[in-house]
Amino acid sequence: MKTVSALLFAGLAQAALEVTSNGVTYIVTHTKNGVELPVVPGPKLDFGSRSRQRIGKRATSTNWCGVANTNSPGGNWTNIVGAWTVPQISLRQGQSPGDQPSIAQWVGIDGDGCGTGLIQGGTLSQLNSDGSSQSNYAWFEFVPNPLSTFQMTVNTGDSISGNVTATGSNTGYITVNNESNGESMTMQITDGPGTLCGYSAEWIFEDLTGGNGLLPFAEFPSNQFTGCMATTSTGQSGDADGATSIDLVANGQTQCSGSGQGTTVQIQSTA
Repeated sequence: MKTVSALLFAGLAQAALEVTSNGVTYIVTHTKNGVELPVVPGPKLDFGSRSRQRIGKRATSTNWCGVANTNSPGGNWTNIVGAWTVPQISLRQGQSPGDQPSIAQWVGIDGDGCGTGLIQGGTLSQLNSDGSSQSNYAWFEFVPNPLSTFQMTVNTGDSISGNVTATGSNTGYITVNNESNGESMTMQITDGPGTLCGYSAEWIFEDLTGGNGLLPFAEFPSNQFTGCMATTSTGQSGDADGATSIDLVANGQTQCSGSGQGTTVQIQSTA
C-alpha cells in the first residue's frame, strides 16, 4: 500500500501497552469475549483525520459526511456511542486502482466548532492496489496528534461499535468493539495534546488526509450509524434529532450525504 509504512511502533506485544507518541502517553488494552489478548502495534499509516472543513455557511464539507450535534441539552458533551458496518468499498468513476481510495467511519467529540481538540475512534478501509480487495483497521486519535492503529481483526461486513468518553479537557477513553467476533480495544489518554470543549458530538464518514492533502474518497454502499446517543456533563442525553446534517462536496460535486433522525444516522454515497 503506497500510503502505509512498514514501520511499527516500538514495543513488544503485551496485555496492556503504554505508548508515547509526540510526548503523549496512551494505555491500550485488547480483549476478546472478556479475555485479555496481547496488544500488538499496527502499521503507522500516512493518514490523518481533521476537524470539519466547512464550505461557506451551508452544512457542507470537503472531508466530512454525517451528523454533528452542537445542541447540548445542558452542559458539555462527554460521551458518544454509535454502531456501523464496515463497508465494501470500491473505485469511484475516474479513479484507478493505483489511487487506492479510502474511507473512515468514526464517532467522536469536538470535531465541529471547538478548534483546540478532537477525540475520536473507529475503523478505516483502504482499497488495495489490485482494485478489488481492501484492508481494514481500527484506529484512535486525539487531534492534533496523528491517528494510531493496533492489530485488531476487522473484516469487511463486520458490525462495529464505538464509545468515546471525555473525562477531562485533555483526558479520556476511546473504545472500538467488533461485535461480530467479540474483540475490543480501548485506548486511555492521560495527557492529550489538545484541549476539548465538549461542544459537539459526531457520527461521521470521512475522507482522510495524507501528506499531500485529502486522499481519494472511496465509493461505498449506503450505510448507517445506529444506537446513536450522546451524554453531557450534567447527565442529559441527546441523539441525532436537531443535529446538523453534513454533506461531503469535492470539486463542486456532492459525493456523500448525511442525515439523522433519533438514534439513526443515514450515510448515502451520491456520486
